[in-house]
Amino acid sequence: MPSPDKGRVTCPPWAEGEVGAAGILIFSRYKFCVSCPVVLIFEYRRKFNLMTLAKYQSKRKFQKTSEPKGEIKIRGRQRFVVQKHQAKNLHFDFRLELPDKIDKGPAVLKSWAVPKGVPANAGIKHLAVAVEDHPVDYINFKGVIPPGNYGAGKVEIWDKGKFKLVDFGKNFLKLELAGKKLKGEYILTRFGQGKKNWLIFKAGII
Repeated sequence: MPSPDKGRVTCPPWAEGEVGAAGILIFSRYKFCVSCPVVLIFEYRRKFNLMTLAKYQSKRKFQKTSEPKGEIKIRGRQRFVVQKHQAKNLHFDFRLELPDKIDKGPAVLKSWAVPKGVPANAGIKHLAVAVEDHPVDYINFKGVIPPGNYGAGKVEIWDKGKFKLVDFGKNFLKLELAGKKLKGEYILTRFGQGKKNWLIFKAGII
């Protein structure tokens, strides 16, 4: 193994921590040798997958559904997708490829269930209920989730494209969407008590 100084790497932009004695990178409760970046990244991603995608994965039986099990991506590509989901109740899933903590962290699909769909015109506000983070691989998913499985029903890609995160805060996101159907500036803002209920609407003059 090379010495800690030779080939030394700094903490990746998505890993918070500090380098301690003997070249050990310390964050959370885990320790990794910074002279072994491949091992560091692999181990961090593996543990992060277990934590961040645990809720998503626990709801699905991957031997019975074609949905991707997925894994955390180190960097996102600022893509979005709206999936039409004919489950027990028809709704649309709005997903943004963003860091786990919005401004930092590995990329996931931050996701909202939008019962009435993402409005294409200004002046219309629709409820968007935050759901668990999905793996980035889910951005291309379409097909039929078999009966008896979580979210059973047909999933179609209604729109997809790129987006720019214009501004954000604890309770809002301002986005510039460039899809085939959805274009322009959109706002997601939290309302009411709790963390799940948001409103999504297109900005502009009515």
